[in-house]
Parts: sequence; C-alpha cells; structure tokens
Amino acid sequence: MSVPSDPPRFTPRVVRQCDLDWIKFDATVARDGSIDPVDKALYAALASFVDVEYRDSDPEAGEDDEDIPTRARLAECIGRSLDTVDRATKRLEERGIIRVHRRRDPNNPKRHLPSVYELLDHEWWDERAAARAEARRAAREQGRGGGRTGAARGSRIHAARGSRTSAAVPPSSKKISLSERAQREGEEASVPPPRASAEVDATEERERTAPPSTPAPPKVSSHAQEAQKIAQAWTEGTELPRVPAGEQKIAEQAEELLAEGHSAAHLTLIARWMGQQGWRDLGYALTAKGAPRVNSEPSRGKPEWCGECDEVSRMLDVEDEVGMPMSYHCPKCSPKVSARAAVG
Repeated sequence: MSVPSDPPRFTPRVVRQCDLDWIKFDATVARDGSIDPVDKALYAALASFVDVEYRDSDPEAGEDDEDIPTRARLAECIGRSLDTVDRATKRLEERGIIRVHRRRDPNNPKRHLPSVYELLDHEWWDERAAARAEARRAAREQGRGGGRTGAARGSRIHAARGSRTSAAVPPSSKKISLSERAQREGEEASVPPPRASAEVDATEERERTAPPSTPAPPKVSSHAQEAQKIAQAWTEGTELPRVPAGEQKIAEQAEELLAEGHSAAHLTLIARWMGQQGWRDLGYALTAKGAPRVNSEPSRGKPEWCGECDEVSRMLDVEDEVGMPMSYHCPKCSPKVSARAAVG
C-alpha cells in the first residue's frame, strides 16, 4: 500500500524585489467591497513604487530603472496582462484613487515616456487627520467649561487627598517645637503687607487700559509669492486638477532658484512647459533640451516661438479620431505656415 505524499508547498512568485518592508494602503479602499480585487492589487503594486512622502513615482527615472512602474512591470507584479492593467488603471482614475501623468519624449514627440503615477490617498489622510484634530479640540474646549470634569476633579482628588494624608500623620507629629515656631514667625514678618485697595484698583486700571502688544509679523521670504505663482503656472501646464502637495514641492524649488538669481519670468515659462511634459523638477527642466528661453532672439527666418508647439520643429502633436498620434505645422509660428500665408 502506497503512502500518500504531502502536497507541494506553495511558494510565492516574486517578480521584483522591493527595498520597502511594508507599504501604505488606505483602510477604506481595503474594506470597500465594490472595488475590484485586481484594482486593489494594482493600487498596492503602485504603492510600492511611489515616494513615501509625496506619493508619486520618480519622474526622472529612466525606463531601465527597476523603480519605475511601467505597464509591463505592473502587469508582472499583479500577474495580469497589459490590457488588464490598462483597464484597472482607468477604473482607479475614475474613482479618484490615482492620477496618471502621461508624457511624451521632448526630443521625439512620437515616443512616449513612462507615465508618472500619483496616489491621492495622502490627501484623504490629511483631511481625516484634520477632522480628528478638530474633534479633539472641540472636546477639550467643552471640557474646560467646568461641568463633569471639574466636579470630579474637585471632589474625588481633594477629598481623598485630605482624608488619607491627615489619617496617615500621627498625632504626635502635629506638635510644633519652639524653634520651628520662631522660624515661622520670622518668615511671616518678612512678608510685605498687602497693598491698599486703592493702589490695587489703580494698577488694575493701568493694566486694563494699556494698548495690547502687537505681535511681530511672521518672517516671509521675499520670493515666496513669486514662487507660488511659478507653482501655479506648473499646475496650469499639467491641465489637471490642483494638487497642493505638488505645488508646494514646485514652490520650494522655485524659491531656491530665485535666490540663486534666476528670473521669475523665465521660471514661470519653464514651469508651465514642465507641467506639459509631466515633469516635477525645475532644476532639471532648466537645462533640458527644448526648454523655453526667455528673451531669446528668434531663429533666422523663423517667427517668434509661440510657446505651445515644439520650439525646434514648430510642430504640434495631437491624436486623430482613433487615438493615433499625428503632427502638423503650428499655425501660429511655423515658418511654412507663415510663408504660405504671405504667398496667398
């Protein structure tokens, strides 16, 4: 008679090593039964790629970088096809769980760069934390009005302290020696007499009528307002809803560059163009190929660049009715369009 052997143990298939031991996963999403399990798996996989603080993937990483969430890597992580990843990504976007910044190569408009994924769960966490803090503040304010807390504190603590302390002291210890009595009388004599009531009233009147001290205004950087406008230009370039955390990151970079001597007009132009590319690094965008230049002389034989098309080729990239990429000459600043208009 043959003895049945133990069934083989299941070994998880790890297609990609991760430097993190754990990831942040929203509890509401985890308990929402209306969300497809594949969508939850994709959300968890994306959480292993994004920055812990800003909750977005690295926009500067190349395609060969193991920490960039390409469609192929995400498909391997959740064990599904590319089409399944695309459908799950669309559903997560529609639910407002993620935001995807799809990008093109500025050096080759027909080529797509890896998308930048941004998880929006940190905004929910900030809102919930603010609501809990407000609830605790309201509870503390309500407790300061007296009521049950003050009554319990006055009756239980002081009553217990009085009875237990007095009971623990033996009667013999309550006798005061002559030296202790003399010492106490000397201390009482050294205490100054209380002020007259008229003097107390005059002092209180001066304190009450004295003008309130004006607190010193907080120190604000001279470049803070300009940096905020530059960050808003980046948001306009993305053509997406405003993300306060993303704007704050761009504003910090802009403030440093303004302090180094860069002009606000140039940085505003760079930020708007950078938003169109889906980038988030002003320092990198300043030196990137194709970045706009402020007050630059137009190329010989070319009209002044309009800032909407590719500066070198003067071509606009669009998609046709079936979603295929196509390019055409910019009607605003392409030399060929200007030449045809002059001939006509």
